[in-house]
Amino acid sequence: MIDNKALHKLGYGLYLVTVRENGRDNGCIVNTLIQVSGSPATLALAINKENLTHDMLLRTGVFTAGILTADTPYDYIARFGMQSGREADKFSGLTPPRGENGVAAPEDHVCALLSGKVLDTMDCGSHTLFRAEITESKVLNSKTPVTYAEYHARIKPKAAPARTEKTVWRCTICGYEETAETLPE
Repeated sequence: MIDNKALHKLGYGLYLVTVRENGRDNGCIVNTLIQVSGSPATLALAINKENLTHDMLLRTGVFTAGILTADTPYDYIARFGMQSGREADKFSGLTPPRGENGVAAPEDHVCALLSGKVLDTMDCGSHTLFRAEITESKVLNSKTPVTYAEYHARIKPKAAPARTEKTVWRCTICGYEETAETLPE
């Protein structure tokens, strides 16, 4: 048996990965970005194959990843992580700076930026793992990075509580009560 909640205990962060292709910017939120080598400085990045960012990165081979801070609001995460770049322009109204690679490098709610050039890929089922050499990096501030666990506990809106009200029918003659849950279908 696999309890997926156990995976939430891993030390994930949240990252905004941006790409640019044919003059169009796009990006998505990911939780898997790790340093795998110091010399050369190399990252591993996993992106879901259903994301437009995935396809654009496969074709262009360059990206920028912003390490999101603990004060990142849900709306910012939702902008890049809860809609598809196939249907929405995630950068509409934004004019972020660009890195040396020409890719948008949003600095809002980001404590550091890492740009990379893809060296190779590995098919991992639902995701592709991109191994990339770091081509540029920059610390923007000393804010604390957000963890995936903190996102779930504090930033992500909670589901509305289940409705606890019951509909009750009461006979005006004898006082008998019947609730909606006990009525025959």
